[in-house]
Amino acid sequence: MKSFIKKYWVIIVAIVIAVTAASGVFWYTSQPAYGILGFGGQISQVFYCTCSDGILLTISAPGPAGTYVYQGGLTQVYPYGRIYAPGAQALGTYSPGGVCLYVTGPTCSSQSVTRGTILMVGTSQ
Repeated sequence: MKSFIKKYWVIIVAIVIAVTAASGVFWYTSQPAYGILGFGGQISQVFYCTCSDGILLTISAPGPAGTYVYQGGLTQVYPYGRIYAPGAQALGTYSPGGVCLYVTGPTCSSQSVTRGTILMVGTSQ
């Protein structure tokens, strides 16, 4: 038996490594990817996107100031959920890009979104 192991030890080690690596593939579980960009600051203005079911929030410093869009059904809101109230402090994550459309007569017009779409947000009381 010792001569067999001595003779084929490289093959045995290669097989053990291959089986171990292949079994690791089945232990992997994927997680949803959220935007890794963060923001935080005071909500200074609220604009309703009446055509695109959203709310455009203007957030001031200390975080990256700009406009962010809340999308109903996409944005996860944590307590206290005061995204409708100017003056509340907001903290969350966002993904670059977004659309805010509002009614202008018989059509819809676009409002500029300078930062992105909010993925998760929590607010102060």
